[in-house]
Amino acid sequence: MKTTDIKKDGFSARQKKVENLLSAGKHSVTDITIKLGYADPRSYIRYLRHKGVNVQDEWVQNNNVRYKMYWVAPKLEIAGEITQSHFINLFGRGYNG
Repeated sequence: MKTTDIKKDGFSARQKKVENLLSAGKHSVTDITIKLGYADPRSYIRYLRHKGVNVQDEWVQNNNVRYKMYWVAPKLEIAGEITQSHFINLFGRGYNG
């Protein structure tokens, strides 16, 4: 891979395509290969994980075939501290505290 192939975020165009596909839902290696035309996308998945992308996987058993499904789990961001008053406003119940 040439250094010119790497974007500012540290991902090549192919790695970014794999990340975008996995962010849209669960896909097997075969699905990724068919949709993107990459012979073995597992190396891209490994690189994404190494760069901190939260790529999840699970084994699937379908008849006599066993394979993994991959996807990117969404990042959960906390906007700030959650206090007891947030829950009062959220649930609208009378709180005697």
